[in-house]
Amino acid sequence: MELQEVFRGEIEKIGIAPHLSAREPGGRTVIDDRFDGDGAKLSHEDLLRGLFAWLSQQRRNGFKAIGHRVVHGGAAFTAPVRIDGHVMESLSKLEPLAPLHQPHNLSGIRICAALQPRVPQIACFDTAFHRTMDSVTRRLGLPRVYEEEGVQRYRLPRTII
Repeated sequence: MELQEVFRGEIEKIGIAPHLSAREPGGRTVIDDRFDGDGAKLSHEDLLRGLFAWLSQQRRNGFKAIGHRVVHGGAAFTAPVRIDGHVMESLSKLEPLAPLHQPHNLSGIRICAALQPRVPQIACFDTAFHRTMDSVTRRLGLPRVYEEEGVQRYRLPRTII
């Protein structure tokens, strides 16, 4: 089965002033909704339910997959992966390493699974990029005991000229 991108979008500022936007592959904006005022009361589930309702109007034949940006994949996840129970359990254990983002990333995955149980979900990890750094750069400045526990640098050192 070949997948084709139909829309690319995001829901941001959930809990503050939610904003839903989506574009076609060519860049044309197809939805740009801002939920001001009472929008701050909308939950992840409310917003995703609205998104799926909009998508069903746009794509009568449904959609094939849901992709998620997940902040932390740890050492185990270095490339996109299909989400299942084992993956979710592993990602939940990483919440202390990204407490401002990881719980929200996983909440969206859980809600999508409940609302679209037959649609496969794929996680793509911000930390995967950092796996391309050499081992010395990944551990630079970290005591060896932390490295042995899986802690690593997720930022390239600055070059001072």
